[in-house]
Amino acid sequence: MAQTALVIDDSRTHRSLIKVLLLLMAGREWSILEAADGQEGLRLARGAAVDVIITDFHMPGMDGLAFVRALREDGNPRVREVPIVVLTAEGAADLPSKVRASGADAFVRKPVVKDELHAAVAALVPPPSTPPQTPPPRSAPRSR
Repeated sequence: MAQTALVIDDSRTHRSLIKVLLLLMAGREWSILEAADGQEGLRLARGAAVDVIITDFHMPGMDGLAFVRALREDGNPRVREVPIVVLTAEGAADLPSKVRASGADAFVRKPVVKDELHAAVAALVPPPSTPPQTPPPRSAPRSR
């Protein structure tokens, strides 16, 4: 069963990269929605059942932190409680604490490293449960 990720970044190249990295997660199948800015991201998050949101920090208009705050203040718990990973190339020492204070759940620096993104997503989004497999029927014992 596919899980849904919303990737928000004003760079089409970065959205494509994140999409590819998600699709490389072992044991996961993703349906991926894309938004070019925070406003579009809010619209998509409110209109679809999303399992995780990965957003850029710096975007024109509504930046990543404003997006996170708006999402966390949403009246719908399904929307308000979606796990959020913030990505940025900014290197300020206090940035991780600012990101978490905004309501984000994880922070990954750009350039994004596959294992770091996978670890952040895996820590926030459990794999979908798979129904237990029924063992094949045993064949009847052969008579001699």
